[in-house]
Amino acid sequence: MNAAFREFGMVGAVDRQTWLFDFMRSLDGSALSERERKACWTWAETWSLCMTSQPSHRAPRYPYEWVRRQVRHPALRGCH
Repeated sequence: MNAAFREFGMVGAVDRQTWLFDFMRSLDGSALSERERKACWTWAETWSLCMTSQPSHRAPRYPYEWVRRQVRHPALRGCH
């Protein structure tokens, strides 16, 4: 994956969010269909909950459409 999840250790909320936004950027630039992207996103968000040091019931959720809008927004590109 990336440095945020190095050696499968537990990570904080900021590292999780950074990883998820980076993952969305790679999905958004891929040749996958929208259906395949949503399936990958569902897996990634669920998997990231297992890697966070936050209790999963308290960890923020990142809906696919919302994150995609953030990643595509011209004023937010490159921001985490």
